[in-house]
Amino acid sequence: MDNTFGTVPFRSRGLIIFLALALFAALMAAAPTSAGAQDTSPVIENTTASDLSNSANAARLVDGNTGTDDNASWQNPNPWDVTSFPMVAEIDLGATYQIDSLRYFVGNLVQGEADVLFEVSSEPTGEDFSWLGRQNHSHVWNEWSTIALSGPWARRVRVTFLEQNDRFNISELEIFGTLVEQGPPADTPTTTTTTTTTTTTTPPADSPTTTTTAAPVDSPIAPTNVTQPRSAQPGPDIVRAHGFGNWPNDHLSAACIDLHDRYWIQGQNVGQSSDPNHPDNLAYHTWHPAIEVHPDTGETCDYGHEHGTSPLRAPADVFELSGGWPAFGYAAAHAGPGRHEDHAGHKVTVAHFRAAIGNGSGDETLFDAGFECDWLSKIHQGSHSMDAFANHLHEYFLTVRCFDGENEQGVQDGQTVGTAFSIKVMFTYGRPNRFVEENCAAGADFDVSVLVSPDGNPISRSQRETPLGNNSSNDRAFVCSDALVYRSLDQDADNALAYADLWNELIKIESPDGSDAMTIQPYYMVKNPSRVIEGFPNGASPSQVVRTIDLCYGDDGAKLDLPLCQDAPASNPGWDSPGTPFNGALRAVHFKAISLQNGGGPSAFCTNAFGRRVDDPLPCEAGNIEQRAASYNNDFNNGQYSYNGNQGNIAGSIWAEIPGGERTSTVPLGGGAFAPNGVGFEFVIDNRNPDDDGDGIPDGANLRGQN
Repeated sequence: MDNTFGTVPFRSRGLIIFLALALFAALMAAAPTSAGAQDTSPVIENTTASDLSNSANAARLVDGNTGTDDNASWQNPNPWDVTSFPMVAEIDLGATYQIDSLRYFVGNLVQGEADVLFEVSSEPTGEDFSWLGRQNHSHVWNEWSTIALSGPWARRVRVTFLEQNDRFNISELEIFGTLVEQGPPADTPTTTTTTTTTTTTTPPADSPTTTTTAAPVDSPIAPTNVTQPRSAQPGPDIVRAHGFGNWPNDHLSAACIDLHDRYWIQGQNVGQSSDPNHPDNLAYHTWHPAIEVHPDTGETCDYGHEHGTSPLRAPADVFELSGGWPAFGYAAAHAGPGRHEDHAGHKVTVAHFRAAIGNGSGDETLFDAGFECDWLSKIHQGSHSMDAFANHLHEYFLTVRCFDGENEQGVQDGQTVGTAFSIKVMFTYGRPNRFVEENCAAGADFDVSVLVSPDGNPISRSQRETPLGNNSSNDRAFVCSDALVYRSLDQDADNALAYADLWNELIKIESPDGSDAMTIQPYYMVKNPSRVIEGFPNGASPSQVVRTIDLCYGDDGAKLDLPLCQDAPASNPGWDSPGTPFNGALRAVHFKAISLQNGGGPSAFCTNAFGRRVDDPLPCEAGNIEQRAASYNNDFNNGQYSYNGNQGNIAGSIWAEIPGGERTSTVPLGGGAFAPNGVGFEFVIDNRNPDDDGDGIPDGANLRGQN
């Protein structure tokens, strides 16, 4: 089997590491290595370690003692509780040093092979930390591990264990470096290195040392786990992407607006071009929590909108494969002028699911496919504006990893990675300036010119009309108000609303030889949009878009007794108020088929912004995007997949969950068969009361209709 991502054993709930992309491997092979060499600088002495979140006995990290029991190691007070992670400690070096390497001793519990993150700050206090290095699943119990660095300036080092399912402790941390008498110059960056997961073992005097080689300072692969929020907005030397800073913020203080705009990221290949206007060099908004306490002023910043699940909830290697923090508008910038989407509509979905043989639509029986997958997507699905009625072109990112590969014995064991890819495109949902009404007019197709907005104005025509979509009848579908009012938003009710907006499209990513390297067809649903088409009896054309909250009140302002309106307040709060239950934060996704046909193909290649083949070697030129894929054929769509006597296409799932969170399941029928739920398999993302810190308690955000 030719699989660029390699074969690796399955760990708890799929949190495992596959080998780096061949592109990464090529870059790292050229990087200087310290394998077999001793540290060139002395160990920094007289350091102090302090406990931060979920941390106890951090002082043991620098007490000079190594060991393999609880009494010797840095500890988590409650390591079996998922809410007690990440686990964080801070090392104060006492002065500024130029550091060459980190060395740590894995001295306690190993369960899985943990993911540890190192960050650095040149300041003696504060939260201005930058990416330093990351070691993924390459630790060995009772041994030293080393990360070689490229000479960053540091006063403090922060250490973080990210995953509860990868529990282990360190009993000693050594930092090697040279004292900097005057401190770092003002223009010295602290972000210095991206590490790979390739390791070599070098035996020193006492025990073997695992060494991870870092990329050089000027590596074209940028650190993907940049600390968010940053310490400041993009400086004058970084060009901001279109619309940066333009989002609903009239209810916020200047300090909160500034904090929001400190969540930013550049393109996945920043620095490969010297042109500051190259799409990879632009500054883009990225995911942020819906509400947080300002670290400087202490005030609560309730932004009024949410972006789905934090991408950090995905396994670390999936996050890295995706390119790290999603750059909102990145594909749109590559697509050229003419298409811009609002900030609030960018939504992230993180899921871990069990694949199914069968689609799950209608009464079709599903069968267990024998393996699980990780899913990290970002879709722009605005559900408050008029944009979706006319515009068919929307930004879409998807990273998938499945344990459908064959092990060294040629057996598909459900434990080996096969399918793995990451794409970024502008997705075409049907045709521009046309939409489908799914319920009242039985799938009728309408031109946007038949509608006016809630304030009576015509709806603007599509910003861009090419490329065309698939012209199918299930592209962008919107139900009319008559299909909503007798349904409930309660997911457990028999008459619960299936969807109000349904977005479905088939997309193909072409490889350099013109073949279809990937074919995907997920569909996404919004259950509580803030706007809906009015009712239109007898098949007549609709004429108006109305605000959903207005359906809940009569002409006299009294609340109506309708299932849809159970969560609405006694009087109409207005569509853009925190009091409305219709804010687009109740959504669902069907994963459907994920076809990868890249056996023998490159692990990274360029396409245009719409996933079409281009004759462009890496690094991609402006207008083209780097797509990543394992060199693997999964044959999900050939109808010949077989597991436990069941045969067909891999086109759905039997259960899915946010890692560490709740699970959505189908109904088991016995013998590996399942009855689908909802619309096909419906994985619900309920972010009406966001829990962005993952502690199981809603954070108290007040989402608005313009979300």
